[in-house]
Amino acid sequence: GVSCHGMDPLVESVLGDWLDLHLVRVNPYGVKMDGEPDAVAEQIKQMRDKGRGVIGMKIFGEGKLTSEKENCIRFAQELGLLDAMTIGFEAPEQIDEVLQLMHKYPAKSVG
Repeated sequence: GVSCHGMDPLVESVLGDWLDLHLVRVNPYGVKMDGEPDAVAEQIKQMRDKGRGVIGMKIFGEGKLTSEKENCIRFAQELGLLDAMTIGFEAPEQIDEVLQLMHKYPAKSVG
């Protein structure tokens, strides 16, 4: 697998044939991402079309979007392109909050 830092490496990672898994920075605001949300989502679609797994990261923009948690979780879940997400927490109640949001916005089928 690979985690990219920049749009050019992200695009190149899709073109290669040696990957099984991508870790992709994704949120609705483009914060701490490799490109604009639509452009990154297009690359994720191409990854999925090649049968690769995708783990979303920086869902809250490395903590800069904590006031927008609901929008961020809804966006990630509604993409229907992520197999999993990495989210950092500072307190146990934050885990419960995110789990409630994930329940409120169930993930669309990956595909």
